[in-house]
Amino acid sequence: MRRAAAGLLFVTALVLLPASAAFADCTSDASLLAGQTRCFNSGAELTEYVSSAEGAAYSYRLSQLCSDLGDSGVCDNPRACVSGKDPGTLYSVLRRPVTSPNADWEAFAVVCLIAGEEPRFEVITWQRVFEVMKTLEWPEADLAIQPVGGKTLVNFETNFFTTTTEPSTQTVRLLGREVQIEATPVSYTWHWGDGSDAYETDNPGAEHVDGVKHQVFHVYTDADVTERPSVDVTYRGRYKVEDEPWRPIHETLTVTGTPVRLEVVTARVHLVGGVSHSSPPASRR
Repeated sequence: MRRAAAGLLFVTALVLLPASAAFADCTSDASLLAGQTRCFNSGAELTEYVSSAEGAAYSYRLSQLCSDLGDSGVCDNPRACVSGKDPGTLYSVLRRPVTSPNADWEAFAVVCLIAGEEPRFEVITWQRVFEVMKTLEWPEADLAIQPVGGKTLVNFETNFFTTTTEPSTQTVRLLGREVQIEATPVSYTWHWGDGSDAYETDNPGAEHVDGVKHQVFHVYTDADVTERPSVDVTYRGRYKVEDEPWRPIHETLTVTGTPVRLEVVTARVHLVGGVSHSSPPASRR
């Protein structure tokens, strides 16, 4: 039912309407889900049209088309096309008169853009969004260590985990449009601080429970030293342009964690209720 509803929302916006000049002979009944686009224009043809006297009277907005939104509502399967001999991606073209900046956008065309043509039409791509994502502040991972109190025992299984597991969302303006960026933790890199190799996991570890094996732990072999363990969190992102579907960002972003003080002692230490947390301010990498 959700899939059908998504189709209804977008069918109107993707119908290729007859136009003069370069678009006069190209019409289509393309829909978002059916994938029946039989006719589309090239980026070069769109450039020629928007540069004409008729085309210059309008503002344009391009949105990537999807083969199928799926049950998740995420556009992770862009509609492919070929322009000339070059592979490309299909975009819907909306327009409105320059003299009516508050008017609704109307469906105008479907265009096949090849690699490198998106910037010409100020298309919001995942690459553009990722560049913005890298400039934003995303949470560091909150590092928890057991035993509590900033001390552990030499040759003892020290338990580590983080409570940073939920997505974070920020909204920005990009090319005049509102864009939501969501970052979800997908992996963690644990640095023990004693010179041993870092350890990467896709789970955040867990609080100590008697009789249950620790998921993320480290054994320190040198006594009477102070180490500086930390954990980095790697985010996978997705973005949403106004009322369009969510789209994936195909690169990850790692936020470096702030080291915390941990003394390795020879005295006996017990794992008891309670967790030692470090909550540094947000930073970026």
